[in-house]
Amino acid sequence: MHEGVDHELAMAYGDEFDADKILGYPLREFAEQTGLNPKLVSLRIKTVCKNVKNALDDHTIDTTLFTNKEKDFTDKLHLLIFKKIDTLLLSADKMLKVSFV
Repeated sequence: MHEGVDHELAMAYGDEFDADKILGYPLREFAEQTGLNPKLVSLRIKTVCKNVKNALDDHTIDTTLFTNKEKDFTDKLHLLIFKKIDTLLLSADKMLKVSFV
C-alpha cells in the first residue's frame, strides 16, 4: 500500500486479509458472518468515511517545520486516505447489491 505504513489486518473481512481487496463481496460476507445487518454496516462505513474526510478537510497540518521527506510522506498519506475513502464508499454501496442466493 504505502511504504512506512503498516497495513496488515488483524482480522479478515469475509475471507480477505488484503485491505486493497476488501470490496463489496467481502464486506457483505463479513456482515453476514458477524450477524450484523448489511445496511447498518454500509451506513457505518459511510459515516466513518464522511467523518474522516471532514476531519482531514478541517484540520490542516502546519508543515513549515517538516523536512522534505516528512512533507512528502504526509502528502502521500493524505492521498492514500482519500483514495481509501472513495473505495470504501463505493464498496459500501456494492455490498448491498451482493446476493448469496
